[in-house]
Amino acid sequence: MTIRILLSLFLSFTVFCLLNGITESLVGKQADDTLIVAHRGASALAPENTISAFDMAVSLGADYIEVDVQMTKDGMLVAMHDVTVNRTTNGSGRIKSLTYEELAALDAGSWFSPKFKGERVPALETILERYIGRIGILIEIKHPSIYPGIEEELASALSNKLPEDGPPSPLIVQSFDRQSIQEFHRLLPVIPTGIIVGDSEFSSGEDLFAIDGFATFINPKAALVDADFMQRAKERNLNVLTWTVSDSKTAQSLRNLNVNGIITNYPAEQYYTSVSFLEKTSLLVSAITFLAMLFIKK
Repeated sequence: MTIRILLSLFLSFTVFCLLNGITESLVGKQADDTLIVAHRGASALAPENTISAFDMAVSLGADYIEVDVQMTKDGMLVAMHDVTVNRTTNGSGRIKSLTYEELAALDAGSWFSPKFKGERVPALETILERYIGRIGILIEIKHPSIYPGIEEELASALSNKLPEDGPPSPLIVQSFDRQSIQEFHRLLPVIPTGIIVGDSEFSSGEDLFAIDGFATFINPKAALVDADFMQRAKERNLNVLTWTVSDSKTAQSLRNLNVNGIITNYPAEQYYTSVSFLEKTSLLVSAITFLAMLFIKK
C-alpha cells in the first residue's frame, strides 16, 4: 500500500510539473509579446513625469515610458500632465504662462513624498537625451489647441534625434486630438503615431478606426477593449496600447485579447504575469491523477 501511495504521489507530481511548465512557458511567451508602458514613468512609485519616475521605469524593465508634453511661454517643450502646475509642484499657474526658467525652479517631487524634494520638471530635450536608446518613448501631445505650433516644435525636436541611417529609436507620438496627430504625421511621417480613445470618443458615433491613413496605433481606455474592438483594429492593421491598467487580473484579460501593450502606473513585468488560475488548474489535475492512481491500484 505504501508503495502504491508513493507511486501515485510521484506520478501526480510529474503531471503537476509538466502542466506547470507548459503554463509558465505559454504565459511567458505571451508576456514577452505584450509591451509594458510606464504611465508618466513608474508613477505609482515616484512623482509622475519626472526623471525619478522614468529612471525607475527603466530599472523595472518597462519597454516604454509615456511622457505628457506641453509648452511653456517661451516655447520649451516640458513633461507635465495638467494644464497648470498646481497639483504636481509647489507653484501655481498655467504652464503656457510660465517661462521654462520659472518652471524649472519649482519643486515637482515633494507633493508625492518628502524623499523626492527638489525633483524638477524635465524638458523634453533632457528626456530624449537621457532615454533614447535605453527605452522606448511614447509621447502624448497634451491640449494642442492651447499650444499653437506644438506639433512643429515636437517634430523639430524629434527629427534632430533621428539616426542618419538605419531605423529610428522606438518613438511613438499620440494624442486625443486627431487634427494634431494628422499635422504631426504630415511633418514627420517616419515616427509612428496613435489616437487615444476615451469614453467620450467611444460614444461620439465617429468611426474610431478610420485613422489608418495617418496613425498606426489606437490607444483605448482598458474598459473599452473587447474582442470586437480588437477585431476592428486588426482589420485596419492598427496596434492597440490600452490604459491605465492597475491590476494583474485586468492585465491578463487584455493579454488574452492580444493587445499590443499595457499602459500602467506599475510597470513591473512580474506584476502583470498572472499564472494563478493556470497553477490552480495544474494542482487540480494533479490531485485527480493522484486519486485515480489510488483507485486503479486497488
